[in-house]
Amino acid sequence: AYAAQPTLKILARSTDMLAVRDSSLGLVGANFLSNGSKTLNLDGKPLLTSSAKASVLLRESADELALSVADPTQVNSGSITVEIQRAASAVLASSPGITVLRLAPTVQLQVNVAQAAGRSFEARFRLQR
Repeated sequence: AYAAQPTLKILARSTDMLAVRDSSLGLVGANFLSNGSKTLNLDGKPLLTSSAKASVLLRESADELALSVADPTQVNSGSITVEIQRAASAVLASSPGITVLRLAPTVQLQVNVAQAAGRSFEARFRLQR
């Protein structure tokens, strides 16, 4: 049954990025493998951009967006800027170390990963509909 209607789809597989989507859970997982701004596309449109090497998990429901960002290299001594091609109306929660730069027309945030030892930083947003 699953083989006939798989919910997992590989979105990117390159030397710069690995990404997968589980449509049944509303999840996108992406590993940005190189520094410099890289954008993940979904259905031919930009979805998620990272300024540096990062592991990003994005979950979208009808009215909420949840994001988790980590530096798996554990060597970034600065920050990672992440932009999601969605508009939000409010920040529901965010980990210390996250600075929300804007909510619309796209959600953009900066994550201070210095000395985080690979720890994940999380944020939740109310989507603007």
